[in-house]
Amino acid sequence: MRAVVLVLAGAAGLCMALGVEEHAGFAVAQDSILYGGGMYFDASAGVRLFSGPWVMRLEQTYRKASGDGAALPRFSRNRSETTLNFGYIEGAFSVEPEFRFVTDLDSSTVVLPASEGVAERGSTLRPGLKLAWKAPGDVTLNAFGRYWNRGGAGFEDGELSWTETMAGGGAVWTSPLGVSLGIGGLAGNTAIDETGFDRGYSRVNVAASLTSGRAPAGTQLTADMVWSFQGGDDHNGNPLPDRATGRVRAVQTLARNLTFNFTVAQTLDFDDGTTRLAAFQAGARLRLAFRGWGDHPSSVGLYGQGTRSFVTTGFGELETRVGVYRGLSVLLGGKIWKGPSSIAGTGGSRRRETYGGGLEYRMKNGLSAWFVFRRQASELEYTETWNSIQGGVAFHPAAHLL
Repeated sequence: MRAVVLVLAGAAGLCMALGVEEHAGFAVAQDSILYGGGMYFDASAGVRLFSGPWVMRLEQTYRKASGDGAALPRFSRNRSETTLNFGYIEGAFSVEPEFRFVTDLDSSTVVLPASEGVAERGSTLRPGLKLAWKAPGDVTLNAFGRYWNRGGAGFEDGELSWTETMAGGGAVWTSPLGVSLGIGGLAGNTAIDETGFDRGYSRVNVAASLTSGRAPAGTQLTADMVWSFQGGDDHNGNPLPDRATGRVRAVQTLARNLTFNFTVAQTLDFDDGTTRLAAFQAGARLRLAFRGWGDHPSSVGLYGQGTRSFVTTGFGELETRVGVYRGLSVLLGGKIWKGPSSIAGTGGSRRRETYGGGLEYRMKNGLSAWFVFRRQASELEYTETWNSIQGGVAFHPAAHLL
């Protein structure tokens, strides 16, 4: 990491001061039913270099689970992921190339599009480019392009050539009265040489939104509508329908330190002259902030959400953080979730309940450490209960000059 940072710093090569902002974190978890008595490791680090109009970011994450024979098997995507991002902003114009490389660490299998077989998941290389320009008249233009090269092995005892491309752009006009109008589109293609799969798709979006000023009772409303005109087929060969999605969001300040917001969204699909209800989502959040007794703010949050499409899910969650002394905070929380299940003996749906608590300590130099104990119960063939222990450290110092 240090060598790469020095290379990036040299590449900047600018006479003006070079700023740097770095972060690092490491977490470990033990959960008998999920990892079979093993451990789960999650490490990440990154650095951001900036000087004048130039910005460069490097992010590295590593995730690995150990342990066999878990009572509740789950797909856990052990992987290493590296992202290198450059940015240049000059006046109203910005350009942002990006490179992402993902290495699979557990040789897990993946089902190919159109269910044409399975293969071992390999490494993925994804370069990309973003462009944006704030034009006169409150208009913003943007464009992007991405390319995926998904490696794989084990398909008919050979390597797999799996590539994807996507490109698009759009324009958004925003008025001083809170009205926004936008139009954009994208097109993409997926190809696998070994199976002969080669399928493209396209979409044009027309959007409108309205954000109100401060309404009575301290409420702010946002409403938006997006019409999507789609072409091509999905990975199963079914034509993509045209789609309309409407969403309304309200944020209300009940008191100086108490806020409430809710969101409702509904999607309609238009397919061969037939209109049908698609995904529906509704959610709400209530948050109370208060001073507490430590150096950091305290809060209590209550959340709830429900979704319905081909399946129905719902959850309710309580999160509490209370500062007790200097950088020390107490963490408490609980969650109830109900949704579909593919596990034998659960009848197609199950409920999961989780509650627990822990401690977190934040230092003024950006270093923090945390520890959480959770107890969870889930409806399997019978109600299964287990415990999990998680902890980690993180370092997020303030930006400084080299």
